[in-house]
Amino acid sequence: MSIWVSDDEMKSWSIREDVIATQDNYRTDHLPPKGPDALAYPEPLILGRNLVFVYDRNRRDIVFVETEIA
Repeated sequence: MSIWVSDDEMKSWSIREDVIATQDNYRTDHLPPKGPDALAYPEPLILGRNLVFVYDRNRRDIVFVETEIA
């Protein structure tokens, strides 16, 4: 899972940071990911100086992540 940041209404992307790396999670047919580490439905939110997001892992678990923005 990567975070991309745009400062110009998505005309360009100044930051791309991979925050969660998995194996077997890339598909070229635009269908939902499959495999042992399938990640889906990320939902980000910036709260003060923190980036908070949740995502679905393997269609069974909901994962919560919070990190300080540098």
